Amino acid sequence: EKYKKILGNRYFRYVNFINFIKSLNNPSNIDILKKKLDEISKGRNGFLYSLARIKLLEAKINHNNDKKLNPLIKYILKNNTISAPKYIVMRENILWIQVLIKVIPVDEESKEKIVKKMLETFYSHIDNISLVLEYLILKTEYLKKYNGCITALDYFRNTLLKLMEQKLFITSEKMVDLKILYAELLSKQKDEAKNYILLLNSTFKLINKNITTNLLELNHKEKLKYMRLYDKRINKIFDHFFRANRLYKGNTLFLKSFFSNWLNYKGAIFDSENAIAMLYQSTKDKKLKAKIKELIFAKRNLAKLYQSLPKTEKEWATYQTRVDEANKKIASLEQEIASQATAFKESLGLKKVSYKDIAKNLKDNELYVDYAKAGKNYYIFTLDTKENITFKQIDENATKEIDKNIKAFRDDINTIVNSSKLSKEELGKLQQHSKDTLAKLYDLTLQEPLKDILPKYSNLIISPDGALRLLPFEALYDAKDSKYLIEEKNLKYTPSGKEFIRLFKFAKKAENKNQAVVIANPDFNKNVKAPEVDDNTSTPNTKRGAIIKSLFRMHFKPLPGTKQEAKEIEHTIKDTVELKEFTKDNATEQNLYKVNSPKFLHIATHGFFIKDNTIPNPMLKSGIALTGANTGAIKGNGVGIVTALKLSGLNLKGTNLVVLSACETGVVDINSTQSVSSLAKAFIQAGAKDIVMSLWSVNDKATKDLMSLFYQGIKQGNSYSEALKSAKLKMIKQNMHPYYWSAFIMSGL
Repeated sequence: EKYKKILGNRYFRYVNFINFIKSLNNPSNIDILKKKLDEISKGRNGFLYSLARIKLLEAKINHNNDKKLNPLIKYILKNNTISAPKYIVMRENILWIQVLIKVIPVDEESKEKIVKKMLETFYSHIDNISLVLEYLILKTEYLKKYNGCITALDYFRNTLLKLMEQKLFITSEKMVDLKILYAELLSKQKDEAKNYILLLNSTFKLINKNITTNLLELNHKEKLKYMRLYDKRINKIFDHFFRANRLYKGNTLFLKSFFSNWLNYKGAIFDSENAIAMLYQSTKDKKLKAKIKELIFAKRNLAKLYQSLPKTEKEWATYQTRVDEANKKIASLEQEIASQATAFKESLGLKKVSYKDIAKNLKDNELYVDYAKAGKNYYIFTLDTKENITFKQIDENATKEIDKNIKAFRDDINTIVNSSKLSKEELGKLQQHSKDTLAKLYDLTLQEPLKDILPKYSNLIISPDGALRLLPFEALYDAKDSKYLIEEKNLKYTPSGKEFIRLFKFAKKAENKNQAVVIANPDFNKNVKAPEVDDNTSTPNTKRGAIIKSLFRMHFKPLPGTKQEAKEIEHTIKDTVELKEFTKDNATEQNLYKVNSPKFLHIATHGFFIKDNTIPNPMLKSGIALTGANTGAIKGNGVGIVTALKLSGLNLKGTNLVVLSACETGVVDINSTQSVSSLAKAFIQAGAKDIVMSLWSVNDKATKDLMSLFYQGIKQGNSYSEALKSAKLKMIKQNMHPYYWSAFIMSGL
C-alpha cells in the first residue's frame, strides 16, 4: 500500500514487470508471458519495456537449449516499436545479435526489420566506444552467418574506417579482439592470404606488448582472469596461423616472424615483474631501492594510461604525448638501474628475442624442437643452425592420444612409487606396458610429425609444453629398432627459447670458483628463526608468506637416504674440487643464499609444486624445502620454503652444474603455457649453465646409484650431458624400467 501511494499508476507497471521476469524462470505458458509483456508496453514506458526484453533475451542466451521462448522472441521482433533511452537500446541490440547468431533461426522479414533498427542506433551511440566495438564485433559475426564472409568483411572494414576517421581511441586490448575477428574474415578469402598472415603476426606482437605493459597494474585475481583471456586469444592465433601458413606456403619469412613472437611469449609473462622483485629483495643499496620503486610506479602509471580512454578531443591531443613521456621515463630508469645491477641488465637484453638468437647458437648436428599447446592441438616448431624452420600441427585426436598416453605412463610410474615391493613378474609386465605406451608417444610426438627431419640430426634440444613437460623424451621407445630414444639421440631440454638464449648470451661467459657445495638431508621439523626482511615494497612477489596459505597443508618427510648420497658424492669428487657440505641443521635457506658461484651445487631434498589456481605466477608455485620447512609452514612464516622466484636471486654466475636430486623438481602446471619448468628457469636466471632435475620421486637407492655413476663420469672427464647419458645407458643394459633412470633430465647448454 505504501508503494502504491508513492508510485501511483506506475506501481502496476512495475508489478507486471517483476511478475514477467519471475515467469521467465518457468516459461510454460507463452500466451501468459505475451499478455504480461503487452501490459508492460501499454504503459508506454520505453525503459521498462526495453528492460523486460533484455531480461527475456538474457534468459534465452543462458538457456539456449530451451525452445519455449522462441515464439515470444519472434513476437517481439514484429512488435518492437516503443522507444527507450539510447544506452539501453544499444545494450538490447547487442543481446539481440547474440540471440540471432547463437540461438534461433530468423525469417527474412524479421531479420530485415531488426537489422534496420540496429543500424539506426549504431552511430547515435558513438560516445560509448566500448559498446560500439562490442556491437561491431557481434554485428560482423551476424552478417558472416546470414550474409556470408564477403559482406561481413566489407561491413567490418568500412565501419572500422569510419570509426578511425572520427579519431576514436580504441584500447590495445579491444584492438586485439578486432584483429582476431578481422583474421577470421580474411581466412575465407584466398586472395587475402598475405594480409591474413601479416595481420596474425602484428596481432601476436600486440599481445606481447599488452601483457608486459598491463600486468603490473593487476592484482592476483585480475592476473588470472587476464591470462585466461590471453590463452584463448593465443589459441585462436595458432589455429589461424596454421591455416594461413598453408595458404601462403613457401614464404618462411612470415613463419620466422611468428616463431619469434612465440619465443617472446612462452613462459615470459612475469619475467619483467620477477626481475624487479628479485633485484629489490637482493640489494641493500637504499638509493637503488628508491630507483626500483620509482620504476615500479612509472610502469603502473603507463599501465593506467594504456587502460584509460580520452573522453574529449583536448584529452586526445595530449594523450600520446603523455604515453611517450611515460615510456621515456621508464627507459631512462631501466638504463640507470641496469648500470648498477647485472641481473637486471640481462633481463633488459632479453626483452625482445628472435629465432636468429637461437639458430646462431646451434651446432650443425643440433635441432631445436619447440612444442606449443594451444587449444585442442599441439604445434611443433623446429629450427637448425642454418635457419631452416618448420611448423607442424598435431591434430586434435592425436593430441588427445598424447595426453592420454602420458597419463598412462605416469600411472605406471605411480604404481612403482606407491608399491612397497613388486615381484619380478609384475615389474616385467609393467615394463612391457610402459614400452607399448612410450612407443605410441614416440610415433605421435616425433616420428609422425617430424619423420622427414629427425634422421638428419643426432642432437635434440627440446622445449616442451602442456603435458609433454611431464614426459622424459629419452624414454620414448622406437618399437621398430627396439631402442629408447636416448640410445639413438643426445637430448637436452630448455624451459623456453628465451632461457636458451640467456644461457649463451650471459651464463657461458661467466667464471666460477673451483668449489662444490652439497646441501642434503635437511631437518624439516627444526625450529628456525625467521630472518628479518624488508617488506616495505610495492612488489608483492618479494614478501615472505605471499603464498603461505597454499603451504599450510604441506608436510615434508625425512630423507635419510640423501645423507648417504652426499657421502658418495664427496668420495667421488673431493680430490678435484674444494667441498662445502650443509646437512641437517645447517641445510638452511640462509646458507643457500650465501652460496657464491661454485662449480657444482648439489641439493638433495624435497621439491614441491603447488596446485593452486589462485596463484598466477608460476615462479611462486614451485620450489624446494630446506631445514625448518614443516615448522615454517605451521607457523606461517615461510621459513625453509624456498620458491623458484627466490632461487632465481641466487648468485650462480659461472656455476657449471646444479643438481636437484629431489622429488618432482621438474613438475609444472600442464594447463598453462606460462608455467614452464620454474625451477630450471630459476637456476638458469641465477646464472647456472646446466641443471639436472627429476620429474618424479625416485627411491633412495636408485637415485644414489644414478648419481654415483653420473659423478664418476664427470670425474673421468666426460661432459655433464655425456656423463648423465652414460649412467642411464648402464641402467638400460640392466633392463631396468624407465622409472629408475629416466626421471632425471638435463636443461642447459
